Amino acid sequence: FPVTIFLFNPLIPARSGSKRVKDKNIRELNGIPLLAYSIISAVECGWGPVVSTDSEDYAAIARKYGADVIMRPPEVCGDDAGDLGVVKHYLESGVELPDYIAYLRPTTPFRTKTVMDGAIKTLHEATGYASGLRSVEKMGESAHKYFSLEFGYLKPLTGASNTWANQPNQLLPATFRGNGYVDVIDPYQVTMKGDLWGDKCIGYVTKRVIEIDCEADFSMAEWFVTNKKYCSVS
Repeated sequence: FPVTIFLFNPLIPARSGSKRVKDKNIRELNGIPLLAYSIISAVECGWGPVVSTDSEDYAAIARKYGADVIMRPPEVCGDDAGDLGVVKHYLESGVELPDYIAYLRPTTPFRTKTVMDGAIKTLHEATGYASGLRSVEKMGESAHKYFSLEFGYLKPLTGASNTWANQPNQLLPATFRGNGYVDVIDPYQVTMKGDLWGDKCIGYVTKRVIEIDCEADFSMAEWFVTNKKYCSVS
């Protein structure tokens, strides 16, 4: 599809200070900083990625691998800083307002051009009907079988009856989880409505991916790269 008909910017959030995995966003995976995988994926798509960070060290790595950088202030970098604040800061940083923003999380390092281009095309073709797009994957077990724990008692997570948790998984509605592969944001939702996705957000279903949130995830990612289950980046 003709990519010249709209302005499209990829944004990669990469704050420092991860606690569960120290310096997670720049920790090396197969000899390459984790952050670099998202940058290289964007560059290979022909996109000009921008990294939003609070760290000069992270910024130097981002530039080395071909990204532009905007420095984020402390108030948009705390442990409770959300994606909305990151995107708002980006849009207020003086950039030309794009038609779309592809939000690429460093913690989902393995991507393909086909899937990423497909996400942009899907939302673009739904102009006027959709308010955003998020990549999701089908959960191995329906969330209708899950519980929260309140005062020591189990409460069905979805509000469904307790009996649902005892049903065979295949008889329950399928549920999906966001996986950070590629989320596509319409800046209008942010600037005019104050949210990222709106109430007509497309669920863009991908295969199951590796997301790195803990040491075990890092070990799994290393295994997949070493055994070439995913394409390595060179």
